[in-house]
Amino acid sequence: MKKHTLVALMAFLTFSVATITGCKKEKETTACISTTATTFNTGQSVAFTSCSKESGTYTWQFGDGTTSSLENPTHVYTSSGTYEVVLTVSGPNGTDSTSKTVSITHTADNYVGTYSTTESCTMGSDAYTSSVTKVNDNTITINNFYGSGWSVTGTVADGILTIASQTVGGSNGAVSASGSGTLSATGNTLTYTVTLSDGTNTDACTVTNIKQ
Repeated sequence: MKKHTLVALMAFLTFSVATITGCKKEKETTACISTTATTFNTGQSVAFTSCSKESGTYTWQFGDGTTSSLENPTHVYTSSGTYEVVLTVSGPNGTDSTSKTVSITHTADNYVGTYSTTESCTMGSDAYTSSVTKVNDNTITINNFYGSGWSVTGTVADGILTIASQTVGGSNGAVSASGSGTLSATGNTLTYTVTLSDGTNTDACTVTNIKQ
């Protein structure tokens, strides 16, 4: 009887330990990242979802130097490339990390086209009506900018506009035009800023483009 009792007791203890261990594993803190896709465009809002278990705090690193502590953050990448997104979660049963790679591309057709344009300039006349022709994915030409027959050209890379200093005409004579910044695209509208200077006065012109 004693032998059978001892065997039964050992079996019970073995079962109990296995059950406890199994429960503990099921409650381990585990990091998990979910996205709707792995390839996105620059300027697109990318939604990251935590599918982690037993987590209480979240630390996201998006691979471009920015972070978030939200459980399910969104992030916008401004430059194309491949980014490793790292999620670290902490909970009552420890800390865990995982990573996911996303690819960011730039769509060539985002800005291609011809636009009707209004510039809000205060040097001379307040505004001009002209047109913007997007020659290809990395060149913008602003025709009749700040005076009839004058134009400004700029280059675009990943939605970043750069206008090297150049001379244009105006009601007060020739001025220097330059600009840089991120093209803000909403639907068929582009907005950006061009800086004008006549050597004495400087004006930052807001340019609004409506796609024709």
